[in-house]
Amino acid sequence: MSRHEHPAPQPTQGLSRGERRLQELLDHLKSVETSRSSQVPILESINHQHATDVLNKQLLDDYSAATQLAQQEQRSASSALEIVNRLLARMEAREAEQEAERQTAKRQKMEQRSSPVCEPYGKDRRMSRSGDSAPNLEKRRGSETTEPRDWQRRGSVTREPSGRDPTGRDSRRDRSRTRDPSRNRDPSRDPRRDAPRIISKGSLVAARVAAAGEGDEEWILATVLSFSSEKNRYTVQDYDVESPVRPTYVLSPRLVLFVTSDPTLLSSKKKPLWDKLRNPEMPRGQRVLALYPRTTAFYQCLVVVPPSLNTSVSSMLFPPAPGVPMGPADPSLGAPPDPTANPMYKVQFDDDNGNLVDVPAHLVIPMMRSGH
Repeated sequence: MSRHEHPAPQPTQGLSRGERRLQELLDHLKSVETSRSSQVPILESINHQHATDVLNKQLLDDYSAATQLAQQEQRSASSALEIVNRLLARMEAREAEQEAERQTAKRQKMEQRSSPVCEPYGKDRRMSRSGDSAPNLEKRRGSETTEPRDWQRRGSVTREPSGRDPTGRDSRRDRSRTRDPSRNRDPSRDPRRDAPRIISKGSLVAARVAAAGEGDEEWILATVLSFSSEKNRYTVQDYDVESPVRPTYVLSPRLVLFVTSDPTLLSSKKKPLWDKLRNPEMPRGQRVLALYPRTTAFYQCLVVVPPSLNTSVSSMLFPPAPGVPMGPADPSLGAPPDPTANPMYKVQFDDDNGNLVDVPAHLVIPMMRSGH
């Protein structure tokens, strides 16, 4: 062998190096696999969270859309309900007007049948009194005195003006003996029946007084303090408990209308405030005076539903003024009208936009006829 030639490497040495390199590569791959295995759960959790966020966002969008749709439907339903309520109110008002017209026509027809020669109350009656001239009055008087009487034409015997017939007997005395005056008496024409009852002390009344600061008059709720039989005058006091000064008035009986007896006395005896004998139930369509909500003043209105038929709450409850007796049920708590437990009129006040108001029956009274 020459000294310049290198000896060939031993096979065992090359194999050792290759094994080491291969072992290192295997170790690296294992570390990579281990690292990847540890990252897989993290990636899966990230993907799951992302999917959950996307789903939640979609659910929120759907919920928002459903909420907006529900709000739109609610607004539409409210608008439709308001329109229906307006139509119902108009229909009720129209029915009330028609019923009032029918009642008025019926009443006028009955008055014409019962008393065709009666003069109307109010302005027409005053005009008829002042509009007759002297010649017309004289002409009417002349016709009354010159026209023969019916009893003179019917009888077979002519009676003298003194009441005696030709036989010399007093015909009027004979008639008074043979005829019982109480037999054919009409109870409705009994003067004692029409005599006004004296309103007792402590009772509540509607008093017609001059409005404060105005020239007009108004009906107010008042308490009877006393009655003078000599002067025929009532002394009443304003019922407004919130007023610092409660004035008193001395009024004629025609300016005092009965409302209810002493509330304290009625409460102690457990009697109702509504006196049906003195203020009977008034029918639908009748003009009445009723205490206006939150006041102690009476205003003209129209009966829409009487207490015996009123069982539903109107669009406007009757909030009482302080101190006003309301009866067993308190409407401020939402108690509905009841013909027995809580009798109330459903009325429509003048110039009140057609609103229907439930007013306790004892605070609704008949109007005083004009001319009285």
